[in-house]
Amino acid sequence: MQLGEDTIDGVSLVLTNPEVSFLKGNLYIEFPAQKAIIHHHLAYVGAHVPMPPIEPRIEVLKAYEARDYNWVMAGHGVALEGRAYFAKAIDYYTTLAKAIAETTDPAAAKARMKAAYPDYAGDALLDRMLPGFFKK
Repeated sequence: MQLGEDTIDGVSLVLTNPEVSFLKGNLYIEFPAQKAIIHHHLAYVGAHVPMPPIEPRIEVLKAYEARDYNWVMAGHGVALEGRAYFAKAIDYYTTLAKAIAETTDPAAAKARMKAAYPDYAGDALLDRMLPGFFKK
C-alpha cells in the first residue's frame, strides 16, 4: 500500500508514516469520517511498554490528542475512546519520566511503575526495557 488517501469498500482512510525519527517506518491508519486512528509503537494503555524517548513521545501524543479522535487503537491493544487513551498514555509517560528521574536503577523504577499502574500487564517488558534508560 502507498501512503496517502484511499477508499476500500467505501471506507475512506489515510495511510501515514509519522515524521519523527523514533517512529519512522510505522504505518498509521486514520479513518477521517469515524475520527479514528490505528497506530503502532506510540504508546499502549493497559500494558507496560516503556519505550524511549520519553519527552518527544509525550509531544507526539499531545499533537495527536489535539486531532480529537473518537477512537484510538494502539497496535496490539484494544480500541479506546480517544480522550481517555491520550490522557492515560500521557500520564503513563509522565509517570515514567518521573520514576526514572527519581530512582537510580531499573528495579526501583519498575517498583514505581508497578505501584502507579498495578493492573497493567507486561512486567517482563519493564525488566527488558527499563535498563536502557539507566545506561550512561
